[in-house]
Amino acid sequence: MTFPTLPQLEREAIRTGSSAKHILALKAKAERRRKMRGRSSFDEKTGELSDRLADTILAFCKTNDEVPPTPVLEEELVPFLSEARNAAWKMEASGEPPIKLTKQLNLRERFLRTMPRVQPELLYMAHLAKWLAVLLRAEAPERPIWERAIEKAGKRSKELRVRLTIQQHFDARLERQWELFVGPPPRKVYPGGAHRLGKQGSQAGRNSGNGSSSRGVK
Repeated sequence: MTFPTLPQLEREAIRTGSSAKHILALKAKAERRRKMRGRSSFDEKTGELSDRLADTILAFCKTNDEVPPTPVLEEELVPFLSEARNAAWKMEASGEPPIKLTKQLNLRERFLRTMPRVQPELLYMAHLAKWLAVLLRAEAPERPIWERAIEKAGKRSKELRVRLTIQQHFDARLERQWELFVGPPPRKVYPGGAHRLGKQGSQAGRNSGNGSSSRGVK
């Protein structure tokens, strides 16, 4: 079915023995690149795709039904996104292909599909950053789009601020009032006062040998 749509040179090459599979694969690759350039150009003009991806990044950081199991806090967002960007760069440089996701998957299912294998040598935050990098490239293989999305998400860190409930505010206020009422804990008293601390006070002077402080004033 695709053969009649090929350029004349490619059809002649297939007739003379060239691999049709190879030629069609090259054609598909060129078509993907054309679409990617079009998506990047569209997002550069409208910002629509990167805005949507920034929403996905923040949803990932907040966790969706405990996926991922640990949220990213406001003060952690910028270094976390930087680590995720580096991980995405490494994947692209190594030629690792993005994971393909179908449009029918909901947000939680997309998170689960892109979860990388746990590597014991990686810290959890590094594992989480790699997870986000896989997700970004699956959602938008075009680097300009996911890089713009990372920048936009980084400017929305306040959305990750932990907000206390009314009960939590009330409990914190009661705890603070109790601390003010009770006061600081009492200082521990040592028998013998400063002599117990060593090399302090008059006792230290008498024990210092030939020093001038041992002779003192009569």
